[in-house]
Amino acid sequence: MFILINQPTGCHSGTVEKKIYHEIQVQNFCFLRFNATNQIGCSDSKFGNEGLIKIINNDNDMEEIKSGQSAYVPVITSKQFNFTTLMAFKKSDHVAGVLVLDYGRPASGFSSDRSCPNQMFDLYTNDDKYGFCRKIQWNKPNPQHYDNGLLYEHWPFPIFFLRNQTDIDWLLNKTAQHQDWPKLAAEFKAPMHGAVDSITCTRRSILSQDSWFSLMPISFCEPLGGINIYSHTFKLNDSDSLPDNSVVVLATRLDTFSMFDGLAPGADSVMSSLITIIAIAEILYRPDIQSKLINNDNRRSLFIALFDGEAFDYIGSSSAAFQMKEKIFPLPKKRSDEKSLQFDFSKIFQWIEFEQIGLHKISEKLPLYLHKNPGTNSKQLINIIQNESNKFKDLQMNETPDEMPLPPSSVQSFLKLRKDIEHIVITNHRDEFINKYYNSLFDDGSDMMNSIEFKKSYLDRIKSVATLFARVVYQSITGQPLDLDKQADEELISMLMECLLHNSNCKLFSIILQPSNITAESNNDDGDGNGTIYSDSNVKHILPPYPSYVSVYQADPRTKILRQYIRRILNYFTGENMHVAFDKCVSMANSDPYHTYLWQMGQSLLGECVRSNVFTVDCVSPAFDGQTLDIRKSFVDHNEYAAWTESKWDAVSLRIFVQPNPLQQYLIVITGVVISIVFVTLFVYFNRNYQYYFRPMNDTCQTTENLPTCTAENITQTFHDTSGDNRNVVQSSELNIDVNAIIDSGDNRDPTIA
Repeated sequence: MFILINQPTGCHSGTVEKKIYHEIQVQNFCFLRFNATNQIGCSDSKFGNEGLIKIINNDNDMEEIKSGQSAYVPVITSKQFNFTTLMAFKKSDHVAGVLVLDYGRPASGFSSDRSCPNQMFDLYTNDDKYGFCRKIQWNKPNPQHYDNGLLYEHWPFPIFFLRNQTDIDWLLNKTAQHQDWPKLAAEFKAPMHGAVDSITCTRRSILSQDSWFSLMPISFCEPLGGINIYSHTFKLNDSDSLPDNSVVVLATRLDTFSMFDGLAPGADSVMSSLITIIAIAEILYRPDIQSKLINNDNRRSLFIALFDGEAFDYIGSSSAAFQMKEKIFPLPKKRSDEKSLQFDFSKIFQWIEFEQIGLHKISEKLPLYLHKNPGTNSKQLINIIQNESNKFKDLQMNETPDEMPLPPSSVQSFLKLRKDIEHIVITNHRDEFINKYYNSLFDDGSDMMNSIEFKKSYLDRIKSVATLFARVVYQSITGQPLDLDKQADEELISMLMECLLHNSNCKLFSIILQPSNITAESNNDDGDGNGTIYSDSNVKHILPPYPSYVSVYQADPRTKILRQYIRRILNYFTGENMHVAFDKCVSMANSDPYHTYLWQMGQSLLGECVRSNVFTVDCVSPAFDGQTLDIRKSFVDHNEYAAWTESKWDAVSLRIFVQPNPLQQYLIVITGVVISIVFVTLFVYFNRNYQYYFRPMNDTCQTTENLPTCTAENITQTFHDTSGDNRNVVQSSELNIDVNAIIDSGDNRDPTIA
């Protein structure tokens, strides 16, 4: 037996499991998030969800799920993925999970966000006239579906998104082969740790971590938070403070979201404005232009702000506004105890913000709209924009009516605390969004990137917008017009479009990385690790763009890799090549706290020491204490700041298997029960009546005092009685047993056995 157990065999449990289950790798799945009052997203049974796979082709298939008796796993295409379909699944008691197959985006549009984005914490929340989009419904739902806002619903089953075409084909083929019993079934596992809301979940996490008897503290959820990226032309080592009304802010957002982990491209929601601002920054930080910006007679400065977490009730901008309000805005300084240059609301002169400005069809002219808060005087800024735009034939600048409110934008966080900031928000829409895929997995720019003509038209319009607003910013700061020959860098815009919208394995990302195995970082480096030198061969290998989802506060830098790339791009194109060796670069970084030094590959791919004014600040909603991450109850109770958290989860899996006919299962169970009952009955019967069938041979032995005495005659009689057959009688003479001799010898063994 020992040999059999220890011999290697081909029958391992893993092999058996593979014969029963087919596992599909899942990278994109719906998960739980929480705010101060609710949970949203998808939850899962603690032990997983199982159901029969059902391809949804028509209304009859939907009715079968509603009226069926079994648990089902509906399989729908991405074009069927909408609020109406999911609500029908939610109302059914027979849905164990949903599989969504990537068949491209629906032509009718789709948005995960509400019809009124950020409605609970915007500038107009308590305004009877403008609050909750009473005036304009910015993210208007498609007429075919009664609402947007899939993200803000709680779905009591897992939802997985499958993009791998091989997996999709295998699933459809196997389902077709198993139309009759046995049928194909799926098992979901997506266990979420968090529950209820942010307040409850955070309290449980802190109690677990602070408990003295908890050997393994558990975190049930973590606050959402990101990285704000800033650049400026301030003289930080100058003892003079910033003059009031002297800073021109150029701002946009860094993030979007979708229902699924790892899918948040944000082509128009984020990237159109981000590409534009980087192109503007590249113009303004050219040495000859930058020197005039820094040394202008108006003593004005430029501040570039890229806010993270804006899709979740303005996490990044509300964090920055709170820091300005408390006069703790963290500009770089020499020592931790040193008083830094004061930057607060009183310093802001003008605010220029880009939201969605992407082109949505091939056009020789891009209409843009200038939005401002009703009652705010932004005439000076609007006049500069209108005058400068006359030099661009492919742009049309339109001022919106005075009574029209602001669209969702970061400036709202600052207008809450100082209403007279002169500001403009630039968009490609007058009222409702023309982007039909706002804040969703389908906002991927695929229509534009797959058409050479469309891509060229998009590039030309972005180039014009960047050039125009570089001129506007320059004139606002210096009071002088910028030379007409100063144009946006077309190659830079093209590379940004390629990297951010199409292929993350691109040339630009290799330029701004650091050479392998060399590190020279200073001022707020987030530890994104060493870069990779890209060869021509692997540049051809297309990798999807990095998601722009905000993720959790102070998470692993690998989950925020897009922020690291944006920071490095801004550093490279707004910084100065110091033309020094690596060791000298490290020395300069250690001795100069006012600048950021990065060792980057550069065009030569040999390494450059680049110094810039770019710095980053981790941002989390003021509803959380920045140190303990506990919730500040007073802010939450008064609805001042949002308290978004994300649930922790265990490994996610999807396994496909064949399930037999229920009648066959019932028959197996019944047969097993019957057999068990029969054998249990027999066991009980024989256990109680064994003496009638199995009489001990020493029953006829005579007992004297404490010692039994058995004679040959007793033994002979015993065999005779039990056998009932004289042929089996054993004579005492044949046994030759000297019982007395055995007893006398002191052997206490049973004489019948002896």
